[in-house]
This record gives sequence, structure tokens and C-alpha cells, in this order.
Amino acid sequence: MPGPGPEAGTVIESAAAVEAAELAAGPRTLRSGVPKPLSTRLAVGSSQSTALEAVELGECTAGSVDVVLFAFSSLTSVEVILEAGIDGENFVPVSSTVLTGAGFARFRFRRIAMPLLRLYISAAGSAGGVGILATTVNGSKN
Repeated sequence: MPGPGPEAGTVIESAAAVEAAELAAGPRTLRSGVPKPLSTRLAVGSSQSTALEAVELGECTAGSVDVVLFAFSSLTSVEVILEAGIDGENFVPVSSTVLTGAGFARFRFRRIAMPLLRLYISAAGSAGGVGILATTVNGSKN
């Protein structure tokens, strides 16, 4: 006998509906409640910095960023800075976190009035050091 169905009032979106909404919003636009991977296996070396491609906030004004640092060799730290921008060229820091070893970090943001977000990642450590990380941003409307 099948288990109970979803609670009354629960909206279940089909995979096709989610894909259609993502295409309509654009590939780099956040949708409330839909995690957007920004990097899956990004390698950063010691004394190296990189800015990931910006995403449009769409209707989202708040959310969180998840960071997983998989590998950590000869680095002292990896700093992940969330930046907001208006035009894709000029960004200001909104929030950040520093990882000093392999692990997971989540930081939240809210009341973002600018239309674009990006992550700026910087690593420090001895020559030849490397870190491999994955990042995901989750948007919400409140």
C-alpha cells in the first residue's frame, strides 16, 4: 500500500516545469528555493585569487552560500567572499567566511538591493599548496 501523499496545499513541480522555469529565468538567475551550483571542483592555489561568474538575483533578496572544501594541501586558509554588484564590473563585499581546513561552511545574506552576486575566492599558504572546493548559492524572497 502506498504511503500518504503530500500535505494539502503542497505544490509539487515536475522536473519539466522546473527546467522550463530555469530556461525562462536564464541560466545564471537564482530562483527561490532552487540551489544554484557555482563551482563543483574549483582548484585554487596558494597566493591565488579568482572571481566566479556572477549570477542574477532575479526576485531573490536573501539566501545562503554553501562552501565545501574537499582537499586542503599546504594552504593556511581559503577565504570565500560574497560580493554584490550592479553592472557586472564593480562589486562590493557583502559577507565572507574563512576555511582553515577541509570542511563545510554556510553563510547567509539578506536585503540585497543589487541585481548581481558573485563569489571571490582567495587562498593563502606555501608554494604548491592547493584547495579544491564546491560552492552553491540558495536564494529566497525574504
